[in-house]
Amino acid sequence: MNYLSALLAGSALAVLCGTAVSAPAGGHSSPTPSFTDTLPSHVNNAESMYFPAVFNQDGGSCGSASRIGYMFTHEINAFRGADASLPENVYPTHFTWLLTNSNSGKEGMAMANGVPNSVVYGGATYSRLFGNQDCANPDFGWMQGYDKWYSAMFNRISHNSFAEKGVDTQEGREFVKRWLWNHNGDKDFKVGGIAGIGVASACKQGTIANDPEGHNAAAGVVGMKYVTRWGDGVDHALTIVGYDDRIAFDLDSNNVYGEWDKDERGAWIIVNSWGAGWANKGFIYCPYKYGFPVRRNEGGAWKPEFYHVRKNYRPLRTLKVLMEYSRRSELRLSIGASSDPNATEPDITFEMEHFKFAGDGTDRKANDGKEAPTPMLGKWADGAMHGEPMEFGYDLTDLSLGFDTRRPVKYFFIIESRPEAIGTGRVHTCSVIDYEFDRQGIEIPMNPRNGTTIENKGGKTILTTVVGGEPFFAPANLHLTASGTLAWNAPQRSWHQLKGYVVYCNGAACDTLSPNVLQYAPQQQQATYSVAAAYLHADSLLASARTAGVTPGKSTENKWPSALNLRHSGLIIPDVFRNHCEEATIEYWLRPRSWRSWNQSVGPGWGRFLIHANDDGSVTAGWDTDNRIDTRPGIIKTDVWTHFAITVAKDTLRLYVNGQQVDTLISKGRKGIGGFGNLPFGNSHQGALDGDLAEIRIWKKARTAKELQEMMHHRFEAAGIPESMLAYFKGHLEKSEGKEKWADATGAHHARFASFGRRTETFEPPVFSPLKAASVRIEAPAAALHAGQSFRLKAHASPSIASLRWDAPEAGIQGLALQSPEFIYEKEGDYQVRL
Repeated sequence: MNYLSALLAGSALAVLCGTAVSAPAGGHSSPTPSFTDTLPSHVNNAESMYFPAVFNQDGGSCGSASRIGYMFTHEINAFRGADASLPENVYPTHFTWLLTNSNSGKEGMAMANGVPNSVVYGGATYSRLFGNQDCANPDFGWMQGYDKWYSAMFNRISHNSFAEKGVDTQEGREFVKRWLWNHNGDKDFKVGGIAGIGVASACKQGTIANDPEGHNAAAGVVGMKYVTRWGDGVDHALTIVGYDDRIAFDLDSNNVYGEWDKDERGAWIIVNSWGAGWANKGFIYCPYKYGFPVRRNEGGAWKPEFYHVRKNYRPLRTLKVLMEYSRRSELRLSIGASSDPNATEPDITFEMEHFKFAGDGTDRKANDGKEAPTPMLGKWADGAMHGEPMEFGYDLTDLSLGFDTRRPVKYFFIIESRPEAIGTGRVHTCSVIDYEFDRQGIEIPMNPRNGTTIENKGGKTILTTVVGGEPFFAPANLHLTASGTLAWNAPQRSWHQLKGYVVYCNGAACDTLSPNVLQYAPQQQQATYSVAAAYLHADSLLASARTAGVTPGKSTENKWPSALNLRHSGLIIPDVFRNHCEEATIEYWLRPRSWRSWNQSVGPGWGRFLIHANDDGSVTAGWDTDNRIDTRPGIIKTDVWTHFAITVAKDTLRLYVNGQQVDTLISKGRKGIGGFGNLPFGNSHQGALDGDLAEIRIWKKARTAKELQEMMHHRFEAAGIPESMLAYFKGHLEKSEGKEKWADATGAHHARFASFGRRTETFEPPVFSPLKAASVRIEAPAAALHAGQSFRLKAHASPSIASLRWDAPEAGIQGLALQSPEFIYEKEGDYQVRL
């Protein structure tokens, strides 16, 4: 029954449930193509009003020129319908490029910081305020002013992705064409997208001939330049803006043009960042056949990169800081949050892009062993080193996603210094600004009025504040009854009028109910349902946070544990490392069929995190090539079940094989893991898994050797899964969103399979023995409990516990199977709760 339909027709329901207006940044796959419509013969998005004028890059900024100056600018304008001839709709290269050697990449900054437009920044390449600086300089300028940083937060990508198949295949080629044509059918954009590639820039050029059949004359390309050969080493970024199937080439010089069986028809339209005097006014054609980075067909076919706009985004909570420090690259800044107002450390921590021991370029420390004596703002075009306090902002919206912002959330601003840090500085002011219900923002101070001195020599400076939140409380205790009906408890009372409930199916609103209805018959099985409360606020309906999801029809019976038999294939655990974790553990069982260099990989790759095999039977694991473990040879045998565990505790990495520690690393400049989203097992054809895989466990804590040894031969039952476990794969396949996935027992990160190789289910997993000991501990709030206010009790069960049931009749709870239910007692008194 669509109880709220009349109200919804009059005023849109704002589902401001402590989340961003659009999808958060994180790991994602490539866009899904639709092959139902016939492609046009040619597309050139550079002819649209959304594409900027061809420009000449400054310095070695080709990566940011391609991805930010062209791709980011075009994509965001194509979504907004904004004219790229106006400077406010052009996005500069150097805001991201200058941080190239400072632990932040252009994609990370485009996701986390956003990109200021060229008016705000002061130029379309470099800023006039700073002058033409280089990313290798130890003193390049940083942007000053909260308002500038705040404006950049609106201009974001949600993620980047790559084509799964190369453009040397028909499927890969069509995939890219459909993106260029219409963003693979995304009707939110005015025109198609563009894509980034890397090449060896020293290309040789030819002139498109007037073929005998007149194809090229009809296309208007006779006399235009095209690539006859790329250079010998990849060193440059370019951008594909379109394609043209009409063009005919004679690539083998046999005087026959456009031979289909020799791939002589069609070309990509590519733009360079070397000005309008290059090739065809800054553009060039590349025959489809030469869609490779090196020479004509070497280096692996292009798998172009795509940027995905964060649509209709606005920041809901931000950090505003005014601080100074004399040696900026000695510091790493982080933000954190906790649902406990009394917490002394955050539940979740994000390192702040742009501020990760950043700003020393590549030169100074190598010369004298110390970080550059560069203050926060660096050197500007006036030739002066600007030592005045820097004012900047950072978006807290993604950090807040995992919290009910209708209730108090404690925020942390964390400043870490290097062990050898000798700089001095001070935080003058710091605050959280809440824009969710007040577009002008409500500012909540974070530090003492007289400021805070920044600790050096490895010290940590922490500032905190609690943001109370508006009391739009969520329904409590969503669960499935024995008959398969959704049921929940009413939320805590609020002074805002409760108008009803909104039911969501797979993330989309599917029904609305009156405030006295606390049950719902799901219309779909194997779909995930959640519920939010709808409140009247001024003239609008506002929704609470949604409850945790439940899935009707999901099998709860104990299945015989199975493993995956992977033949040069893999899987992707989505978004499990969206957050940066100071501590983590990755453990799994693998029976390798082969053990060759680079295969059996786990992780997104060097620069983030990677584990891989080596021909000599050793294992490599670490953050990057300067911070990695290389074990002794011969520790891994093929065709034998082997337990692997990799723990990260801040800067320390430990590798365990069969419960025994085999190597340890203390990193130089690396700390924690995460912030990259997806965790692949088998990240490419070369890194694919070859063997049987079982019992993956991902933890947000560094497990000790004792903990690993105690549980490596035992399994966790449903109610015994610890809170610190982020994902747990016991070996069951399930249908999710219409696709077969490897089921995550926590329900949060069902793994999808790689598009390459083959996989089957095998019922020959490692041998696990049952646990007989059982225990449960109930955790209660330390603070006093008050009538009419909700609180939670949490059950900490031993691994052997399969299910829990709570009874609290006066709180409306009877036989509730949740690990941490919410209780509300309307009257003062003593009550009994039974578990």
